[in-house]
Amino acid sequence: MANMASGDVDFSKYKVENLKKYLSDRGIQLSDRGKGKRRAELLELCQNAAEMKQQKLEEVVESFDRVLEEKLQTNEGLLPNPDTLRSWSHNFASIPEFTFADLYSYLVGKDDYSVENLRSFKSLHGYKLFHDGHVEDLQCCRLENKPFSYFQFKVKPAERAKTEDGQSTYNGFFILKSSAEVHAAYCPCKGGSDGACKHVTAALFDLQSMVSSNLTNTCTSEKCLWKRRNRNSDYAIRLEDLNIVKAEFGKEEKLHLKPYHFDPRSTLTNSSTLKEKLRQGLKQVCPDAVALQFLPSSSGLDIPEASVAEYIACDANVEHHETVYPMYIYTMKEYADVFKSEKNIAKDFCCNDELVEEFIDFLNLDQTQCDTICAKTVQQGGSQFWIDQRTGRITASNFYKICHLKDTTDKTNTIKLLMNYCPMKNVPEPLEWGHRKEISAAKLYFKKLNHKHCDLLLKESGLVVNPLWPFLGASPDRVQYCKCHPKTLVEIKGLFSKRNLLPAVAAADKLIKTTNGYQLKVETTWYYQIQGQMAITGVKHTALVIYTNKGILIVPVEFDPVFWLTILKKLQLFFVGHLAPELLTGRVLKDVKN
Repeated sequence: MANMASGDVDFSKYKVENLKKYLSDRGIQLSDRGKGKRRAELLELCQNAAEMKQQKLEEVVESFDRVLEEKLQTNEGLLPNPDTLRSWSHNFASIPEFTFADLYSYLVGKDDYSVENLRSFKSLHGYKLFHDGHVEDLQCCRLENKPFSYFQFKVKPAERAKTEDGQSTYNGFFILKSSAEVHAAYCPCKGGSDGACKHVTAALFDLQSMVSSNLTNTCTSEKCLWKRRNRNSDYAIRLEDLNIVKAEFGKEEKLHLKPYHFDPRSTLTNSSTLKEKLRQGLKQVCPDAVALQFLPSSSGLDIPEASVAEYIACDANVEHHETVYPMYIYTMKEYADVFKSEKNIAKDFCCNDELVEEFIDFLNLDQTQCDTICAKTVQQGGSQFWIDQRTGRITASNFYKICHLKDTTDKTNTIKLLMNYCPMKNVPEPLEWGHRKEISAAKLYFKKLNHKHCDLLLKESGLVVNPLWPFLGASPDRVQYCKCHPKTLVEIKGLFSKRNLLPAVAAADKLIKTTNGYQLKVETTWYYQIQGQMAITGVKHTALVIYTNKGILIVPVEFDPVFWLTILKKLQLFFVGHLAPELLTGRVLKDVKN
């Protein structure tokens, strides 16, 4: 069997044991050690391995030593083996300034990396691995007296739990010159010897992202440390911990029975199966029944399960392949729990400024996640998801309150409000009236403006979260679209206590009379809320609709970026100083429970 590595081997003469040994000698793993594998499948695998000139493991070791020596060769001599280095660190303060241009220069022209696909680099498999957090570790080691820096990485496989050699990660390395040019790279995966596989690419993207974020950081005293990218967690919960409730605004959540013995499978039965059972039963009881001629008989096709499985397993019978990337959306409290779990933080820990800053950096939402939150919370108060996502965030309706808190004021009650520790058992009458009349006000607004716009449309909005400020949130009442004007927010305010007055009279303390109508005063809760909504949504215009039983009053409000920056600083200080520590420690919650 010395010539078994050649491409013209006649595997048809091999027994099953010999086929398995051929694959095993070349490091090709078989599930259950090949049990249940048919000879035809093993034969096909061996033929493919021979065509690919898959080497034996001992030959691969010799090949690795030769490839490694080539990669470590420089004009100044042979560089040390990365396995012999000991001073690995996550501190990247002294590394070269590795930019996207350096990454681009290294990859372009290599296999699967053309100018066109590097132009849309976010679609690359390597970038997706980096973006999804598969780079589990990245360390550097700078050589003394030599213009080279070593980097070793660990990248988790994307489509399997283990690598080909049974490891949990692909452990490779790459070397940078002092000019930030990539000298060489290696990965132990099948295509990693050329230094341009998706795992090397993921590690390079990770380094580039870390260096880029450090360059944009204005705090020069902060260490340039590698931080593992946030990765979505897919974990299951026990069935008895599953809480199935109907979200109702203003009502206290009831304790329902836990589904200890619940079968989630559908109770619907195939109608054809029912008809066949009826026909068989009727035939046994009364073989001459007239109804038998009206009941369809079975087709008689009895396809073995093994044949069905074999048909499905054949790639030729697959109509198309589709890759689905999961997306997970956490509440703020869940972000805190995941953060503490990843940091292995004990229950009774001291929350310091450094830990809070790390947590804020940990809050990472992309635009897709923000769009999903908005789409799933359109019902607002009628959606439990809306309530959960608001909890732990500073929402626009509370901006005025936060910005006017004095330093000497106790923040406990404000934290309770934002954390929803004391939810309302019954909806107050003014709030219930306002929610009920909101629909009427929106209809009046549409009727009044419809003839002034081309294809006017009012859409309900959910909770809007901006990736720039994931700790803030806003829930506009409506969003206005038309073909003749830019997108506009619509904020509806009903005045219950003055509901029988004209809107201008009822809201006189919040408005300023002008030659063109009315203007909203700055130092009002409405102004702070509306400015916050426009900043978070990115919309520059708002129509404030004041509603009473006497009609509506429309007051235009324009976005003021200078004013927004002023209140944004106060909101950030409150979150860092009070709300983030509460999310991490639950100090106020413990007092509430006690």
